[in-house]
Amino acid sequence: MTLDAERRREQIARKRIGTCGTFGPTGIIPLYRIEVPLEVSGNADKCDPVVLSIILDPKFVRLGVCGEGALALRRLRLLRSGGATETLLFAERPIEDLRSESGQYLRQQLPDAETLESLHALWIADVDPDLKHILAERARTAKVLVNVEDVPAFCDFHSAAEVRRGELLITISTAGAAPGLASVIRKRLEEIFGPEWAARVASLRSLRAEWRCKGISMPEIARRIEVLVRENDWL
Repeated sequence: MTLDAERRREQIARKRIGTCGTFGPTGIIPLYRIEVPLEVSGNADKCDPVVLSIILDPKFVRLGVCGEGALALRRLRLLRSGGATETLLFAERPIEDLRSESGQYLRQQLPDAETLESLHALWIADVDPDLKHILAERARTAKVLVNVEDVPAFCDFHSAAEVRRGELLITISTAGAAPGLASVIRKRLEEIFGPEWAARVASLRSLRAEWRCKGISMPEIARRIEVLVRENDWL
């Protein structure tokens, strides 16, 4: 086993992972999915296909993006589309669109040790390759989950492909093995689950709340939803 692989194994073993979530007035708020590798093989570039799917609520986590170009802009917009509107951007010389998108959450410097300790997850893109590795190591030292764009060996998690329809969130992941395949599947699911699903989920949320107030059991509520979906030919 190489030294890098051994260090990577030790870092993952030391990392303490917590989950959090909330029930809002309109039910569960699914906001983001993070997949965390649990083990690493002798090859530092190859992770065993064991992952956890976690839906994060950004009200309870502090997220950051480090980068200056189009990749960082794309990541920032994806996070904000999931509700993470207070995601910090670390960029010394951001492109204009990125500067505008980040607004008051722009930090025109790389994250220092104190800042990293305040984060729960960090996405790294559009920075010098050598600097990516340095930032990733610093983040891990601070026990921050980190994702380095296109560098699997330095990724504690993979961002899943998403289909969002209101409160409905469908995610697809290949654990980093074939992101292109996840994209193909996502496009197909977008055809199956069209914009109308936002209203459908909202109506089910209201019905579920009404049924719960009447004391109807969870198994019966699940049965009623299944019947409703079938009778309306939604699937």
